[in-house]
Amino acid sequence: MIRQIGGTVLIAAFTLMASGCAYVGPSEEGRAWERYKEHAPRFTDDEKRNMTVEEKLAIYNAHVHPDQRLSCSMGQITGSHQPAWRCFTADELHAQNEAAREFMLSARRGTTF
Repeated sequence: MIRQIGGTVLIAAFTLMASGCAYVGPSEEGRAWERYKEHAPRFTDDEKRNMTVEEKLAIYNAHVHPDQRLSCSMGQITGSHQPAWRCFTADELHAQNEAAREFMLSARRGTTF
C-alpha cells in the first residue's frame, strides 16, 4: 500500500516537474510592448505637458496595432456641463453605431428592449 502511494506521488511529482520546465516565452503582446519601449520616442515632462491632445493621439496611433488606434473628439457627457475628450477604437465606434441603429429600428417597430 505504501509502495503504491509512493509510486503515485513519484509519478505526480515527475509530471509536475516536466510540465513546469517548458519555456513558452513572451506573448506577441509582450514582444510588441518590448519593441515599443525600445523604439518609442522619448519626451521630457515639459514636452509632454506642452503637447496638444492631437499630437499625443498621433504619437499613440503611430505605435499601436491598427485595430487599437483611437479616434477622439471633444463632446458633452450627459449630465455634465464640462466638455470632455471621448476616445474610442474603430470597433467600439462600430458597436455603438450598430447599437444605436438597432435601437432606432426597434423603436420604429414599437418594441424597445
